Amino acid sequence: MLKQAKNEVYHLKTDGFHGELFHPEWDNYPGKALICFTGSDGRFEWSRRLSRVFQSHGLTALALAYVAE
Repeated sequence: MLKQAKNEVYHLKTDGFHGELFHPEWDNYPGKALICFTGSDGRFEWSRRLSRVFQSHGLTALALAYVAE
């Protein structure tokens, strides 16, 4: 079983945006990251799910709450 790296959580009031950065255990693409966000539905969970998929493939991904934050 792969050990999952610790994610970084960002908050609107302290960081200026709401999101979660997903670091992969093994970074297959160092220095690169994807930004994942949904449309006007404001469903942050979809962004988080998509970021976890990229994380599992060795890519850093930022789930960003784009609407309703």
